[in-house]
Amino acid sequence: MIQQITNHIEAAKKRLLEQYKGKARMEGLIHALVTPIQPIEDSFFQLLNDRYLETSVGFQLDRLGDIVGIARDGLNDDQYRLRIKARIFVNVSNGEPETLILVYKLLTLSNLVILEELFPAAVGLMCDGPDIPDPEDVQFIADLMEAASLAGVRVDFLGVFDEANPFAFDGVVLPLGDGFGDTGNPATGGLFGKLYDFGMEFAFAGDDPKPEGFGTTVDPLVGGRLVGL
Repeated sequence: MIQQITNHIEAAKKRLLEQYKGKARMEGLIHALVTPIQPIEDSFFQLLNDRYLETSVGFQLDRLGDIVGIARDGLNDDQYRLRIKARIFVNVSNGEPETLILVYKLLTLSNLVILEELFPAAVGLMCDGPDIPDPEDVQFIADLMEAASLAGVRVDFLGVFDEANPFAFDGVVLPLGDGFGDTGNPATGGLFGKLYDFGMEFAFAGDDPKPEGFGTTVDPLVGGRLVGL
């Protein structure tokens, strides 16, 4: 890590040989020679901070976003910085599951992410972060997750579950989780999560932009998926 020096003049005087320390003319000469160095270093560090993702703001942050291909779209600096970070991880990704988990955790501000590999070439991710109510944010995250995946691997769904009391069946790998509630005690049971499904939906012929009908017994991969109401 580069350390900024803020006391060039004092440091230079301390390096004088003992016989010159305290001599007004010698210290005056050192002061005159070293004084221009401090503003130069301060300017370089200001430039460094302005171009550093963690400390960049405003116009400079916009330029970093332009470099990686992320538009601000009305986001504040902190929100925009998260998207730029996520895009950087995606740009250097080789499709590792760890990268997908890292990006999803970053964009959802979550602590726990569960990635599920789906046959034949898809993944789904769930997290304990806050909900993602804006459809544009959901689509942005899905597109970024798919860009980070291996070629040919799609993102089938994204989801969010309650951090304190998620709904879960036995065997699900979660540190917490309750099953169904009880008619005698409505306070029991886990809370259902929210699922954003990007897979092919079931539909009859019509105006649905991505319809698939019934599957076949010969090929279980064809056909759309029914959704809950």
